[in-house]
Amino acid sequence: MSYQSTFPIKRALLGVTVVFGIFLFLILIDAHDEAQEEYQLESKQILSSLRDLTHTLRSVEFEMTTHSELHGDHYPYGMVKKKQQQTCYFISDTENGPGFDFVYSGPESMCERDSEIGAEAMSRLTSANVMAYLVRLVDKVSAFYFISKDKFIISAPSDLANSVNGDHFDKVIEERPFWVNTIKHGLAENHGSITFTGEYQDLITDQNVITLTVGVYDKGRFIGVLGLDAYASELKGSYGREYTISDWPRDNHRALFNYKISQPLRSPSFDTRLYLNVDQSWKQHLSHLWQSKYYLLVTLIMTYLSIVFLLLQKNWSVIDAYERYLMFNHSKTGLLNMMGFEECLKQMEEESYLALAIFPQQQFTNYVNMYGQDTAEQLKRHIANIIKQRKRDKDLLVQLECGSWLLALPLESELHGRHLFESLEREVALIPCQLKQGGRIQMKIHSQQHCFPVHHYDNYFHLWQMERQRILSSTDGSVAAKEWGSSAPVS
Repeated sequence: MSYQSTFPIKRALLGVTVVFGIFLFLILIDAHDEAQEEYQLESKQILSSLRDLTHTLRSVEFEMTTHSELHGDHYPYGMVKKKQQQTCYFISDTENGPGFDFVYSGPESMCERDSEIGAEAMSRLTSANVMAYLVRLVDKVSAFYFISKDKFIISAPSDLANSVNGDHFDKVIEERPFWVNTIKHGLAENHGSITFTGEYQDLITDQNVITLTVGVYDKGRFIGVLGLDAYASELKGSYGREYTISDWPRDNHRALFNYKISQPLRSPSFDTRLYLNVDQSWKQHLSHLWQSKYYLLVTLIMTYLSIVFLLLQKNWSVIDAYERYLMFNHSKTGLLNMMGFEECLKQMEEESYLALAIFPQQQFTNYVNMYGQDTAEQLKRHIANIIKQRKRDKDLLVQLECGSWLLALPLESELHGRHLFESLEREVALIPCQLKQGGRIQMKIHSQQHCFPVHHYDNYFHLWQMERQRILSSTDGSVAAKEWGSSAPVS
């Protein structure tokens, strides 16, 4: 029996999964390349923003060291001086607008008339206005402040100065990261250069900020430190999900489910001494992959699931067809059984006649007696193969329960049926069977033929139900034996 009884579902699923895995691997590689490109874009964006902020910081420095001398000690706007908790405050008149939101904070002596520190503080009032104006003008800027060597602070907006009491100046200021960096790099190592401090949490806003500071020198005399706080989130823009800006390098490690990179933020003409770091956990990395490759991944997954579904459907259809085959075909010969024959009759396209021929089992029994069981089975398969090759697609060859064969031919005329049966018997007689053990046997087969006009019945199935008993009675072995013939093997 030759029939596809199984479908290689495991091998097919394994092959599809391997192909899917290869495509997924290629997507991961592409995502790594995109992450590297994104990192380079982020680095350039941050460098550009920091360069712009240095110009902003330098403009205030210029105001404090050069342009402020043009104003002298004259300050045309209102201002309030007050002492509170051993601290002197200069409070600007914010009613004149947001550009006047600044506060001075210093020791009590700053509020005394004719004090040197008071005169020094008053000379910086126009610079304080510029600080307040720029905080409002530049979105990235969180705060401007000036920390004098005489231990007073100017801050815009006013939050920083308001939070520092005069007697706590050293305790509050000297522990901040920007002050440590400025003393180390901006004053001790690089006189007059701008010092950058990586992300840290601001005391006032509780947000991460980047600080730019520069030592201010007036006529060669150090007068204090000018600082600018910028929101880290604004600097990093839309790309800054897992990016951090720090003062020191971190690990560099790239894998399929882990991505770490740390490179300096610098260009040939601009060095910030900062590092842009990315440290993605596997969850963040997969989230990043999903966001960047959403449509491609959805397409790939849906395609994979569709192919798996089609393979499973194919497997189910093969199993269903095989079960149907077992139900309607003889288990040994593969020919239709009675149930399969009747099912085919219901679906067969009708013609004018239905010719039925019975090949009795007695013919095959005679072969068993003459040549033995094995040879008889070989001869039987030989005859069956000839009939299968010569019968038309619409013809039916059936294995009856008694061992006889039934051949059904839909025909246009009774004469055509007689001609087909005679031709088939003649062809079996002319084609010898080549035996496995050597030699050939030529055979003759005879059949009991019946031809029925279909118009006497409702359909083929109705014809079979009405004539079944009469047709099957022709399987009597004694009838077939009268016309039996055979010949001895020829070597």
